[in-house]
Amino acid sequence: MTLSVQQRGSVFLVLALSLLLLGITLSFSGHDWQRVVQVGVGVCAVVYGLVTPAGRLVDRPTAIGLALVLGLGLVSTWLAHQPLWALTEWALMLTCGVIAAAFARLRRNGDQALDQALILFVLLLCLIKTLQYGYAGVLAFTSGDTTLDTDLLLGGFSNKRFYGQFQTFTLPLLALPLLLASTSRLTRGLVFALLCAWWLIAISGGTRGTWLGIGVAAVILAFLGAAGRRWLAWQVAALCGGLFLYWLLFMVLARYLGLEIASLSNDRLTTSLSGREVIWWQAWDMI
Repeated sequence: MTLSVQQRGSVFLVLALSLLLLGITLSFSGHDWQRVVQVGVGVCAVVYGLVTPAGRLVDRPTAIGLALVLGLGLVSTWLAHQPLWALTEWALMLTCGVIAAAFARLRRNGDQALDQALILFVLLLCLIKTLQYGYAGVLAFTSGDTTLDTDLLLGGFSNKRFYGQFQTFTLPLLALPLLLASTSRLTRGLVFALLCAWWLIAISGGTRGTWLGIGVAAVILAFLGAAGRRWLAWQVAALCGGLFLYWLLFMVLARYLGLEIASLSNDRLTTSLSGREVIWWQAWDMI
């Protein structure tokens, strides 16, 4: 039996989202398994691209520019001091592009229902990560230890900065249901509560890139009409809610229980490069 284009898209969507859900939410014994899941998503994207009708996603100058960048990147990998590592980075960028192209083709072959499915999936991911954070917090507060390290509450990523990148991508999307007139009052309240909790996790993580990204987006959207300002208003309200939860948990409750909090977010929100300039100069010297 031959599947239609829409059915092939549905199969790809289910497989890709299932792998993403598996890779982000489950705690593996090693992050190599997460890499396997990510490669699986890339393979699904390649297969989907091969079994669906070809269509131009970008104009000719853009396609030539992308091909030129990839070609120069491939040449750079052979000239690098560590060609294998360089080729791995090049393959990672290529895989990300293939996945983006697959979802773009999926959306062109689908309809508005696909947008709703993707937003629901983002909500589901954030809900699961929030529940995991809450469960880890309950264990930390009731463990009997005198010190609580907030970094230990962040799980599922090999580096908390990767967690911050994930939050930077999803924080703007979580406010989308709040902007839709069709959203019921109950749903709007639940989504707003999730957004507040998501801001709590972002604050406790202390990733400066998240603050920078959301700050730049807020400045731009403030000048893009009423919808942009409504998005900004919801984000500011949720940020205040997240700050209140952070103060309540890690200041009031921790002090009441006699806990010492390690890795406070305000200790990491600095304007320095944290020694990265040394690494950058070393990398520049290696080129």
